Amino acid sequence: MALVILLHQSENIPVFTEAYTFVEMFCGAGWCSRCMRCAGHPTAQMDLCLSDPERKSSNQNEMDLLTESGFLLALATVLNGKMDECLYLVAMVCGSFVTINKGTNKRYPWSPEGDTSCPSVKIGNLLANRCVLLLHAICAMGGCWVLEQSRSSMFGWMPRFRAFSRMQEKVWTACWWMAHYMSKFPKRHIAWSNSPTVGKLDLGTLCRSVMKMLAKSGKRSATTYESRGRKRFVGSKFLRSTQTYPPRFGFRLVRLHDAFCRNRVIPEPCDSILEMSAHTIFHILEWGDLWEDAGAVEILQWIRGNKHLQLGEWRELFPTRL
Repeated sequence: MALVILLHQSENIPVFTEAYTFVEMFCGAGWCSRCMRCAGHPTAQMDLCLSDPERKSSNQNEMDLLTESGFLLALATVLNGKMDECLYLVAMVCGSFVTINKGTNKRYPWSPEGDTSCPSVKIGNLLANRCVLLLHAICAMGGCWVLEQSRSSMFGWMPRFRAFSRMQEKVWTACWWMAHYMSKFPKRHIAWSNSPTVGKLDLGTLCRSVMKMLAKSGKRSATTYESRGRKRFVGSKFLRSTQTYPPRFGFRLVRLHDAFCRNRVIPEPCDSILEMSAHTIFHILEWGDLWEDAGAVEILQWIRGNKHLQLGEWRELFPTRL
């Protein structure tokens, strides 16, 4: 809530404009966003490849959620979604969470955060926790969220996501074959959502004959063996192309957009909270969980340096240091 207040009190950052009905994080080629725009939905999308070319000399990519500015841009984008009518697709990079990388990440259901001494694992954990922060903001906006991963991803076991899921009235899970949407690879996907409509992304089983035919398009990984006989997996040049959604999947989301938003389930606040002002609610909250595993303190400190920030009556509610 503190980050939302600081964004709202920043005169140079527009929020709560209800500008979008579809927001796509980690959009890549952006086929889902393109299809939504073709259908008339005001759309926002974020990805590293969409950064401003004129800012290439800068040390930071404004679309990078691992930076303070990138996360605040993502949060502001979420807050500009249309209240109760916006679908948010969060397809976080799953490279650090999938089975093929288990030799490095050491992630298991009983230890989903993996080997935190490995830089890529540490970055993956930070990104995952920041995505969960965005999910909290989406629920506060009354939005419908869909978080997509590769089927073998360990993201669903992350402590922050599991705690977030327990706070929801219900979270639905669906798996599907991307080959049903004319992908060159069969690739199995999984998604979590606060709407049961996510189950309609599953178009059934995939015929073995189709899988054999698609296997000819190239192997996504190669198997090697160490001198001690331990099996290793190495990604091939075809692996990266599986990250791109096919256009048919985007059109499927277009057809399901209204159903997603209509059937979403979000926790209802108690009546006593609804009667309070935002100032009163923030005053009674405690600075307990600072989300240090998501770098929230650094983000707060970064935006506090905004010269366009006008705290006014909120100033007394913020501590001088954390």
